Amino acid sequence: MVEREDVLAIIVADGTTSSLYAAEAAEFITGMIDHFALRPSTALIDHARDGLLELRKAAAARPITISASVPEAIREHVLAAALDKVRSSHQSTLMAVRAECHPYAMLLSPVQCGDSALLVYGRDGRLFYSTTPLRRSQTEQGKPPRLSFVRSGSLTAVLPEQADVTMVWEAAIAVEPTSVIVVTSDGLVDAFDGPEDLWAWIRGPGVDPIVDVAGDIHARLQARRGDDDVSFVIAWRTDVE
Repeated sequence: MVEREDVLAIIVADGTTSSLYAAEAAEFITGMIDHFALRPSTALIDHARDGLLELRKAAAARPITISASVPEAIREHVLAAALDKVRSSHQSTLMAVRAECHPYAMLLSPVQCGDSALLVYGRDGRLFYSTTPLRRSQTEQGKPPRLSFVRSGSLTAVLPEQADVTMVWEAAIAVEPTSVIVVTSDGLVDAFDGPEDLWAWIRGPGVDPIVDVAGDIHARLQARRGDDDVSFVIAWRTDVE
């Protein structure tokens, strides 16, 4: 995250664990935060795609060593499989948000590839915006319907392959200046039933130290669908009440 006098820029990149050098890909994307804060959203996609392809090209130039313990009869197949992995290396999802801070509003410009997400809450917990699909669930009579997150499944779009399907909002989204911005990988969303439960966790008493926060999220994931990497940023302005 980078913060300037009137611009807040946040990038979360969730490297695809099935791809070689996924952490390197995510690190490269998040390292573009200054670039994103100063330039149009479309430039972020072009820069991310080109940079990841260059990293992949460099990875392909590295020698591949096959262990001497691999039988000669299958060494060719093992080498071919390793080359295939390199050809699809450096994959990552992306959720980036650039916020222009004004006295009476924040103008959000999101960029999304894959299942990483943006949620925007009011300070009272009202959900203003979500890139994660939502479903209304029936509740007891007289109570308002609850919103639940709709999971997208195990497959997701990734950079650099799906740069052409990356979503770039042409018009900025105007939200209240006191809004709470949550930018996250799919792991945090998957740990909760819906935005109301996530907000209760955000506003709860909390735990200390930070490792207990991570432990709580991973325990929730284990109980729901299995563990996952989790990256998130929760941000709000301190210059407005």
